[in-house]
Amino acid sequence: MGGATKNNVSTTYLGERFMRHPLTGRNLKELKIADKAAAILERDKERLKRKAEKKAPDGTDRYVAPTGFSLNKGRFGDFPDDQDAAHERGWRAYMTVGVPLVEERGDIVQPPPDVISKQTYVNRTDPKPTTWSHTVEFSISNTISWSLQGQVQLTFGAKTTASLQQQLQKSMAMNQSEKMTLKNSKDNQGVDAESQSQMTSTTTATSTATGTGELSAQLMLGITASVSGSLTTSFKTSSTLNGEVGSRVDVLATQRRQVRRFDYEFPVSFGGWVALYYPEPVEVKETRPDGPQAREPKYAKVIAWKLGETGTAAEAFDLTDEGKPFMQKGEAEVVSTLAGVHEVFELEKLEFDIKRHPLHKGDGKEQESPRKTPVELATGFGTADGLALDLVNQKAYVTDRYNGGKLYKVDLASGGTDWVLETPGEVNAVALDLPGNKAYVADYSGKRLFTVNLSDRSISPVRGAEGMYAYGVALDLPGNKVYVTDVINGKLIEFGLNSESAVKQRSWDVPRAAGVALNGGKAYIGQYDRNGLYEIDLEADNGVPKAVATSLGYSVRVALDGVGNAYVSDSYGNKLHEVVVADGEAKGRHRVVADGLGTVCGLGLDHDNGWIYVSNREGKLLRISGVLPDASATS
Repeated sequence: MGGATKNNVSTTYLGERFMRHPLTGRNLKELKIADKAAAILERDKERLKRKAEKKAPDGTDRYVAPTGFSLNKGRFGDFPDDQDAAHERGWRAYMTVGVPLVEERGDIVQPPPDVISKQTYVNRTDPKPTTWSHTVEFSISNTISWSLQGQVQLTFGAKTTASLQQQLQKSMAMNQSEKMTLKNSKDNQGVDAESQSQMTSTTTATSTATGTGELSAQLMLGITASVSGSLTTSFKTSSTLNGEVGSRVDVLATQRRQVRRFDYEFPVSFGGWVALYYPEPVEVKETRPDGPQAREPKYAKVIAWKLGETGTAAEAFDLTDEGKPFMQKGEAEVVSTLAGVHEVFELEKLEFDIKRHPLHKGDGKEQESPRKTPVELATGFGTADGLALDLVNQKAYVTDRYNGGKLYKVDLASGGTDWVLETPGEVNAVALDLPGNKAYVADYSGKRLFTVNLSDRSISPVRGAEGMYAYGVALDLPGNKVYVTDVINGKLIEFGLNSESAVKQRSWDVPRAAGVALNGGKAYIGQYDRNGLYEIDLEADNGVPKAVATSLGYSVRVALDGVGNAYVSDSYGNKLHEVVVADGEAKGRHRVVADGLGTVCGLGLDHDNGWIYVSNREGKLLRISGVLPDASATS
């Protein structure tokens, strides 16, 4: 048995996989060989000359250039029909497609993590623990998309395209996944990590013919032609977290994606044999056993010639210009879901002494509830929105927003009403300037601020403090300033006071700004229906409102105890909240210190006696005890 037959193929970069395909008649039309035939022959004229059978008159050798050629079944130039084409002579021409040369880009900005699940578990039976469980399913996947573009248009068969796509996928389809579980609850701490790598070469080959109306799997090289496709490989994994919750737990699941982009090239070259036609017999070149042509006759009009990279650069017949090989260029993108993170946070721990629980029994005796029932001091104040205290004289000033608008002066000792002043507009907040013997009143419907003389009860507008839907008011008497909230436009406005006029100086954006209180160079603002409490540093040049706490309901009024706590009335929840506003780790913590207060609005503190006064829209004035720090007085 003889040795292996020599098979001349291209020197295109082959790698581990390559494809060699015959040049079909369709390929020859796509390459526009008929239009380029004359130029190709003229370009390679000197290289293709062969010694003619007939010598010159002086006896010297003559050399003749070809005037036509044949590639497989195609005839070009002056190749006559009466001569057998290359295919009929058994001289085959091929094109070879190498594996892609892939280069990854390094300038891709990665997307942020995607939140796929967020759950909050609240235990209303505190301090009795309850069990929670949260399961989330992560989908780890790779999606590869690619598109090819080039200078020419070549059509291969379905098998070829599938192989080309498989090569590209095999170059880049590397799946990596990671799952990390962070456990931060009080009963379950630590980190669980998993990683997985997966190599795949699964092929999905889809394509659409361009401009022909037929469907086929093809490789289209050209400005107006492309082949594109996508491949997705994926697997799913689930993660479950559970534990005991004493108060409130947040569970967050996120998934991170990675985007990678690649530039790549498919090299395409030509090889095999071309049949050259000469106008007269010339010396045969490629004869057996190294070539396809017979040794006899020694001269013929049609001879075999090496095509492209089958021969050397100095002698081969080439379809491409020198230094301009056919190169298929394109780009690909890989979108991978790499990591799923499942986290648990214990956001709020209620400081609850079980000995003070209403249902706890110590020594066989039922314990007293720490929340004492509010004492009703007086009633009949309409919709009592605003409240200000004159503790030196044991008086309270209550505004009735509706019912025509009224300001009541109430005796805290007896609960009796000293006088009632009918006011213009909807008055819903009041602040006292006792040294000046007047009260500043916010008029919501009149969009202004006015003063009331506490002796003769005369009303005077504060010129310059106009044009805002006034909801809350607070005084800085040492600084000669007044602060007014505009609930509709969401602002806290600072006015400088000068006699009976005001000059607007600064403003801050606080959505649905309602009640306001001042302490230590800072302002604290509640939100009418946004659940929040904000803090503004008034001594800073560009103080930005910062959220201190949320989940406070309709936080319409605010009061400060001077030792790091704010008290916020929740008119919707009928509650009074205590919020830590002192800087430190506990800042923002809050708890309900009184409930069942009706539609509570107005708010004032009596530090000396440890009492809190509130008014509600049912027209009542209430007193609460046992809430303020170190308060020993009882109602």
